Amino acid sequence: MSETNPRQAAQTALKQAARAAKRGDLAAAERWSKTAERLAAAAERLAALPPEVSNVEEEEALRAEIRARLRRIAEAEYRREGWELPGKA
Repeated sequence: MSETNPRQAAQTALKQAARAAKRGDLAAAERWSKTAERLAAAAERLAALPPEVSNVEEEEALRAEIRARLRRIAEAEYRREGWELPGKA
């Protein structure tokens, strides 16, 4: 997944859930919905990081780690569902 923010990744997962539901694939819709929930929760945690973090480098490292984890979650779900990742040919 390209460098996207967690909120965009959650919105993408919700769209995938809607598509799966429209196809009648309720199991996939539920999985995408759960993925969207996890991504949205992570976005909220990321946004709620206190601004008074003493070390800017630590804050950036934490944010980078959270973004990397979100990408791995989304990529795993895309691979599991057989979707081609955006930006990858």
